[in-house]
Amino acid sequence: MCDSVSIEGIPKCAVYITTCTGEYLDKKEYTISKEHLEEIIHSLHPIGQWSVSETSCGLIAYFSKEHDANELLCTKFDDKMKFRFKMAKLGSNRNRFRQNVILMDIPNQIPLQDISFALQNQDIDVGNIERRKTNVRLEITDPNKYKSLINNGLNFFDAALFMAQPEQYCKKEKDYILQCFNCQGFYHIAAHCQEYVRCVRCGDHHNVENCHRPRNDPFCCHCGGRHHAASIHCPVRQQLINATPVSITLSTNNK
Repeated sequence: MCDSVSIEGIPKCAVYITTCTGEYLDKKEYTISKEHLEEIIHSLHPIGQWSVSETSCGLIAYFSKEHDANELLCTKFDDKMKFRFKMAKLGSNRNRFRQNVILMDIPNQIPLQDISFALQNQDIDVGNIERRKTNVRLEITDPNKYKSLINNGLNFFDAALFMAQPEQYCKKEKDYILQCFNCQGFYHIAAHCQEYVRCVRCGDHHNVENCHRPRNDPFCCHCGGRHHAASIHCPVRQQLINATPVSITLSTNNK
């Protein structure tokens, strides 16, 4: 069991408790104190670190273990002290990352369960997963796994490699074209790229994380325009999107 201490780093979660709306069961007003809440938490025998702070209208209990927060939420305050309070569970900022990814050209014959297993093999956890025609939409909650999936695609049990794109690039099929996040070139992905890295913001040979060019002053390495190399408004991209596919048949007949 842990006593109240300062939690190092970002707490796993927190519970907010209103103190101005507490009422006795006979409708008389009541306000819970910080010390009173600390006694309650201590009686629950928490397994992790925790602490309590005050706001102008309530109390916030911080927990390093989500289990302890859930125990507090399940506590029946009216049984212990004959009054009720409103409580809300709060998550830390690191749990708020949500990005949708589209896996492209997944055959309809492949069930979503096998897609999930293939993602697990790459150590990628997803939230919601749903099929959209020949594509599969995923919700990624880890920024590192999101970047890994975008750069490397989905390895489907060493039988196929399916490309992954951020959903915002796939909302309009007519505006879609495959682009590499390594060299900014088209028609391939970073996992297969043999070129040198190029910055999407300035076009030089470094990652965008190391770019010193201002964000509001990008330079496109494709057309020289004042936008980044992945912009859907780039005229080079638009030319490629509107290009007419050409089919070439090679004949081996001698004339």
